Amino acid sequence: MATRRNLYVLSFAFLVMVLDVSQAFGSHDCCIKYSKKKPSLKIIDGYYQQKSTEICDIDAIIFLVRTSPCISTTVRVCADPRQKWVQDRIIALNQRTQKGKRRRLKTLKKSCNRLKKQLY
Repeated sequence: MATRRNLYVLSFAFLVMVLDVSQAFGSHDCCIKYSKKKPSLKIIDGYYQQKSTEICDIDAIIFLVRTSPCISTTVRVCADPRQKWVQDRIIALNQRTQKGKRRRLKTLKKSCNRLKKQLY
């Protein structure tokens, strides 16, 4: 009888712990403050908008910044959408998207080939 009760208590404790952790991280990864970095347009792969009217606390533009030209790893940079430089980057990114990515991919291939030659 005591073993069954211990099992219930242990199961309940585990459930509470799992729920607590899932609420702390949630399914959304929100920016809680703005970054001081202003990434160059050349290394920004894209962006998305975070709204305070939804789950997150602040409005933000989240730039996806490439860490290396040949590795597809990106870092999130949270920016204040009211800043002029942020608005300028958004306009430039939207124009770049409309023009297409062919030119950018060709440049990326060249820089990756140069990097491979230096490494080998």
